[in-house]
Amino acid sequence: GYLSAQVLAALHVLIYFMRTPATSTDLQVRWRPELSVIRRIIVSGTGPFFMQLCAVAVAASYNRQLLHYGAESDLSVFGILRCISVFLLLPALAISQAAQPVIGCSHGSGNSARVGLLLARACTASVLIPCAGVLAVLFFPDAVTGLFTGSDAIRHEAGVNPLRTFILLLPLAGLQVCAGSYFLVTGRPLHSAILTLSRQALFLVPLLFMLPLYFGVYGVWLAQPVSDAAAFIFASVMLNIDRKRKSMGVKGGKSSGLQDADSPVLSAGLCCVK
Repeated sequence: GYLSAQVLAALHVLIYFMRTPATSTDLQVRWRPELSVIRRIIVSGTGPFFMQLCAVAVAASYNRQLLHYGAESDLSVFGILRCISVFLLLPALAISQAAQPVIGCSHGSGNSARVGLLLARACTASVLIPCAGVLAVLFFPDAVTGLFTGSDAIRHEAGVNPLRTFILLLPLAGLQVCAGSYFLVTGRPLHSAILTLSRQALFLVPLLFMLPLYFGVYGVWLAQPVSDAAAFIFASVMLNIDRKRKSMGVKGGKSSGLQDADSPVLSAGLCCVK
């Protein structure tokens, strides 16, 4: 079913562009693959590609550690927590995707002040909006886990405390999502790939093997909020370095945009570093 939906969606987009007079001619003329364009597409998609590979590594690491330090019921709890965390992070993903074309267009036109303003607002909204969902889950964990466990009292009881720990700092991941999109649309796919992979490959996977040595199965759940905080600080540092680099390149008193990106989220991240 999933594969069929992907194929139908691709056919729908292709048919739409082929039937549009403004683009049908261009598609027919440019139907022959161009290596230079393909190369740029591959470079731009490197970050999301490796992020999916990291997701597989994270899932495998969770399964291994939960079976080693916990019980089989913890695997079911992990599946529930992953679904809830993805749902809570959807606003940040939506804001990031919506801001991409606007930031890219502003960057291409040289309107750096607007780039800084959009980035600051997108980062702030991506962190603050998921906070509402996280607070709801923290105050009503029984109702949320009950949607997945039903009448299974054992899984319901086993999932309440891990849920609170797992999503405690989840909104901080919104900054990393927006920062990765910003570097991608401004022509720096390597920075975007490093930032995108930092939360899972650089922080989460090592923590999944380190923390359980000291905290047992609770360390498996604790790895997620610690990696969220680390990724938040890492993204703040990268954005601050980029802002300083562009500020040093400004001549004649003109603003580069990013140094004027006044965001309380970025300020909080830099305060954590200091």
